[in-house]
Amino acid sequence: MSAEKETLQRVQGGLFHLQKGLTPFVEARMKSVHGGNWLHYASRAAGGAPNAPLDTYGLVKTMIDRWREVFDDAFGRNDKHKARNFTSMALEARNAISHLAIGLQDDEALRYLDAMHQLLKLVKSPESEITELKKLYDQQRQSGLARANAAPVASSTVSSADTPKLDLVAGDASLKPLKPWIEVALPHPDVIANRFKEAEFAADLFAVDAGYAGEGYATPNAFYGITFLTEGLKRILATAAQRLGVVGGDPVIGLQTAFGGGKTHTMLAIFHMVRHLRDGGDPRSLPGLGEILDRAGVSSLPKPKIAVFVGSSKGADVSLNLKDGPRVNTLWGYIAWRIAGDAGLKLVAEAEAARTSPGSELMVEVFKLAGPSVILLDELTMFARQLDDDRFEAFLSFIQSLTEAAKMVPGILIVGSLPESNAEAGGPRGEAALLRLEKIFGRVQSAWLPASGDET
Repeated sequence: MSAEKETLQRVQGGLFHLQKGLTPFVEARMKSVHGGNWLHYASRAAGGAPNAPLDTYGLVKTMIDRWREVFDDAFGRNDKHKARNFTSMALEARNAISHLAIGLQDDEALRYLDAMHQLLKLVKSPESEITELKKLYDQQRQSGLARANAAPVASSTVSSADTPKLDLVAGDASLKPLKPWIEVALPHPDVIANRFKEAEFAADLFAVDAGYAGEGYATPNAFYGITFLTEGLKRILATAAQRLGVVGGDPVIGLQTAFGGGKTHTMLAIFHMVRHLRDGGDPRSLPGLGEILDRAGVSSLPKPKIAVFVGSSKGADVSLNLKDGPRVNTLWGYIAWRIAGDAGLKLVAEAEAARTSPGSELMVEVFKLAGPSVILLDELTMFARQLDDDRFEAFLSFIQSLTEAAKMVPGILIVGSLPESNAEAGGPRGEAALLRLEKIFGRVQSAWLPASGDET
């Protein structure tokens, strides 16, 4: 058997013993907080059955997702940080094995096996599982040492007399002192003058749409002037430009990352691009957008309409706020008026009055009336979990109809954000909404913004 295959089998064996060793610990901790229904609050890979026993991924991901409320106080003050690091390394090991593209290196395998072994020791797993993991670690260590000793040593063609020597003599004029970092990387003037507030760095789509945002987020030029366009963000903006320019692009973009993963910031980038276009601005005047449009093959863009819905800013039992507009009580009435005015609201008037989903056929008519439009839907699960049973079903049915209608009308773009895990969804109703929304977004061609770790 090849050394590479043996290394892979050792890490797979480590994950097996990790699962057996962690199961009683995770179950006991979760039961102490969530009772007999604890599996409902556990994390799973996409598509996992809600009441099935947890596999290795589910165990370590549950520990990470529920750390503060369930697992933090299981460790002493000096062990908390180590336990969290070992858990994250164990998750990395599982993902590396599940999505293996190239062989594992010796040092990677050793790190993974050591982290799993140390984690089992910290959670006081059964001694048999700790012993088996230690054996795998020792075997991998001996295997790596044997290969290193067997490797031939390359002979040098440079004699010791020719080897350059670094003569560090005190007072040598050729050795210049390093410059202070503040002279090499000058901070932003706001930092130097202490004019910024940490709260201003929290992106808020509702505040921007309503005109309440701070200076950095308020205008397209200000936003793009301080935003670093990552490759992921460039890809999303290129897709949005293609869709609006009717030269391709996805009708629906789903953004699903962990909390703080950049979903709202991505939506703000789309919002400001669309707002700039709506107001007659040249998109190439915004920093970085010219390159994105060239990459997307887009020569011109229309002046699109835009509707923004942020679930965390809307109450379930109050009318949705329409500035200088009529009172509406449903998301479909809100969107129809935002992108198509009174005529759009008239099209969905019956569904608005009955508070039942208007269906995709009617939304196609709204989209045709509105023309090129972008609809940004943030914090959907947060809103859905507030609704009673009837409104919950109507809301989710409408989201499905909305995405289906978007496929049928060129120039329509739907962008929605979803939390990464059940833990972030906020209780059983939020988790049920997340499961349904993931299926709805999966029924259309979507461009998912990847999370930091591959967990499917």
